[in-house]
Amino acid sequence: MKLTKEYFISEMDKIAESNGYKKFTSRVDDLGFIYQKRVESELVCSLNDKLHININPSYIEFNNDSIYAKFKMSIVAENKDIWYDLGVYGLDLSESDKIPMIEENLIIMFNTLNK
Repeated sequence: MKLTKEYFISEMDKIAESNGYKKFTSRVDDLGFIYQKRVESELVCSLNDKLHININPSYIEFNNDSIYAKFKMSIVAENKDIWYDLGVYGLDLSESDKIPMIEENLIIMFNTLNK
């Protein structure tokens, strides 16, 4: 069975909501939206005193009928005048159970790099 764009988005919506993410419109992302969640952290972005984790889904159909349907998780934040884009990419729907562990690891990386 071919993974349709509609099915992928529907499943991503369920996964994001069950992990506490909200959906936001985005003009720069493949599908026109991202999911975002504010997280607790020892250190935060110095511009807005918050730290967010983003989930960016991608769905691309190629001419040879192959499909790329994956998502990326990242922290994009500034601290001490240095911008960070820390992420994990190439995740598929079957790896959604790893989201809590990835969140924890991204927060640890951000805090470690900014001590």
